[in-house]
Amino acid sequence: MIFFVQTEASTWTATVPSSVKGINGSCVVIPCSYNYPESGKQITGYTGIWYKEIEDVIYHKDKNQIKQEYKGRTELVGDITQKNCSLKIDPLRQSDRGPFYFRIELGDYDQHSYRNNAVSITPTVSVKEEVVEGQNVSASCSVSHSCPSSPPEFTWTHSGKKRFQSQQLTNGQWKATSVLTFKATKADHNKPLSCTVRYKGGLMREQASSVDYKSHVKEGETVQLKCSSEANPPANSYLWKNKAGARLHQGQSYKLINVSRHTGVLYCTANNTVGESKSSPVQLNVSYAPVNVKVDYKSHVKEGETVQLKCSSEANPPANSYLWKNKAGARLHQGQSYKLINVSRHTGALYCTANNTVGESKSSPVQLNVSFAPEIKKISCSSEEDVVKCVCIVESSPPSMVHFVLSDRVLSSNKTETHGFNTTETLHTKSGSSEFVQCLAFNTLGKVSLTFPLAVKGLIHLSYIKIVCIITMTSLGFCSNRKDAESLYFHSYWSRHRFGDTSNSIGSCPKMVS
Repeated sequence: MIFFVQTEASTWTATVPSSVKGINGSCVVIPCSYNYPESGKQITGYTGIWYKEIEDVIYHKDKNQIKQEYKGRTELVGDITQKNCSLKIDPLRQSDRGPFYFRIELGDYDQHSYRNNAVSITPTVSVKEEVVEGQNVSASCSVSHSCPSSPPEFTWTHSGKKRFQSQQLTNGQWKATSVLTFKATKADHNKPLSCTVRYKGGLMREQASSVDYKSHVKEGETVQLKCSSEANPPANSYLWKNKAGARLHQGQSYKLINVSRHTGVLYCTANNTVGESKSSPVQLNVSYAPVNVKVDYKSHVKEGETVQLKCSSEANPPANSYLWKNKAGARLHQGQSYKLINVSRHTGALYCTANNTVGESKSSPVQLNVSFAPEIKKISCSSEEDVVKCVCIVESSPPSMVHFVLSDRVLSSNKTETHGFNTTETLHTKSGSSEFVQCLAFNTLGKVSLTFPLAVKGLIHLSYIKIVCIITMTSLGFCSNRKDAESLYFHSYWSRHRFGDTSNSIGSCPKMVS
């Protein structure tokens, strides 16, 4: 904050700001007023002198007394006889920090140095840019300066109507503003808008930084980034930040170790005594081998159907080759999509590999869930006295329900074992007067049965399978529940084969009792 300090030595007073902001290469005015005791004596002359620190004369009407580095750069711009001691320094240099103080010498009267009223100069500038989206866009660029006789010049990167404003602030400061008005178009989307401010003897640009780097890198590599800028005086500090503004590194060069695909946007800021500016955002193009390789497919299919499989992956550059292999690694097909025709229960696991110029990666194994109607693979029966033991092995997917039929009885097995597609059912029961046994199996895709005679003693093996019928469960949809449907089917089937019923009727379901 800039404030005025007023001190008093008897009645000797001076009013100056404690500090003044200035632009290196431009001019700065230090506002100053002074007072002295009125004694009635006639003053024969006024000599105003400005000092830096204690002994260095930076202004005197006798130019021979001025320190060499300030000669030709300082002058009094106020009327000293009217108690105005304002000083102008043009051009301002980096070394012109102060503190400075004023001394007045009044001829034939008195003299006084206002050492307690020192003023410092802070070389700085601020640029404010405001853009409002909409049909009409108004952007403003403002800077503070302290030399109204040499106002700054503004240049915009966009065409439009320009308006210049100048406002006097307190403490000898001025505010210069350039307002640009234009009609936004589709071409302006994501287009940077900036202003350039030129001061007398100096240059300040809002966008003055750039980053040199190797844009195409492989994941895991190390990248060297270097920030450069145009500035006067040259930038003396560089800072690297991410998109969120978090500080990453300080220094003109930044070494990024083990770059990954997740390395985000970053930029550098360049600073000097005038101000700072930042580079355009930097987004590395990181190349990496395919990842997240996966297969999209219909997992549940019926035997004999056709299945379409599609392989996808994330990669940079995108995968340019896809290869399908079985579990043993044998090549099956090349291409992103793979059509499997006439799928069977024996279709094994497979996977796809995705390749690009960086490397390759493979998906997890894919195992289709193939459904098919039951098949009786093996059946054997043995009988001793009046006890019969039968084993029926059925292959199906999903697993089948298996029953045995002896004479007019429909029996469930005593023991069930399942291994993969195979279901093994074992029956122990009294044979009674039965001359043969039937094994009945069904799932949601169909039914199958096998009939064979019983022997009083010994073991009978049959390898011939008689397909009785293959129907879907929807044909039994008129029963109120699955258990009634199964019982109806078994009894109807048994009646036709046992008693020669050739009708197509399979009976009716039990009625529900309310």
